[in-house]
Amino acid sequence: SCCRTATAAHHRHRVSACEWHLWIGAMPAALAAAGELVRGFRLLRVPTAAGSLVTRSLLVKRHASREPSEQDDAGRTLFVTHLDNFLTEAQLMRSFGAAFGPVDRVVLKTVEKKAPKAEQRADNVRFHVNFARVIFKETVSLEKAMEAADGRITGSAVLPLPGGVLKEEVKAGKTLYREASELRQEIDEWMAGYDARQEEQKRLSVSSVVYVCVCVCVCVCVCVCVSVCVCVCVCVISMGALTSFLWCMGQ
Repeated sequence: SCCRTATAAHHRHRVSACEWHLWIGAMPAALAAAGELVRGFRLLRVPTAAGSLVTRSLLVKRHASREPSEQDDAGRTLFVTHLDNFLTEAQLMRSFGAAFGPVDRVVLKTVEKKAPKAEQRADNVRFHVNFARVIFKETVSLEKAMEAADGRITGSAVLPLPGGVLKEEVKAGKTLYREASELRQEIDEWMAGYDARQEEQKRLSVSSVVYVCVCVCVCVCVCVCVSVCVCVCVCVISMGALTSFLWCMGQ
């Protein structure tokens, strides 16, 4: 299974592993009618409580390893993946032991993988794959587990959800995302003042145009007045010069 988490600066990428697995668990059994949901794996749907329709969907197959130390257990080892972050080795041992037969041991591991998209890597998104090896004490127990992995909800095994962890997840989710009612109220208030803001913007635009027009008119008037004053001065000077010239001629 892939559980995606982000840094504190990028909480928007955070996805609850439990939500993902519950969604997968709600898939209809018709998807696994062919026996294999993913190539090489079979779908084992384990209810969270006896008789519950909510399941934790696991992908299982016979474990085949090249490690010499694991060859002796190959015929009674079940490889399980698509595990959420809340499962423990003790839970798997109790559940599989009660459903299919005595379990010798469970080895649970988590591997971190690089995010496939560049924007996810830029946001420090991390992908984690959880998988486990369930080593039964008898081969017949492995056969029972493989037979139960037919896409239908198995009635012999139960994997309860951790209530305390779920509460913490819900609490963390509430801090990451705002309440819908608060967000709706903010949107309503913003829309209520939208028309007033538009009218104010129009008024300011008209005022700006009027101000520019007044300034232009004043400038034009000043230029005309200056021009008139210059013309009057020129005329006065010209009349004075002409008068002086005529007076001189008369003498």
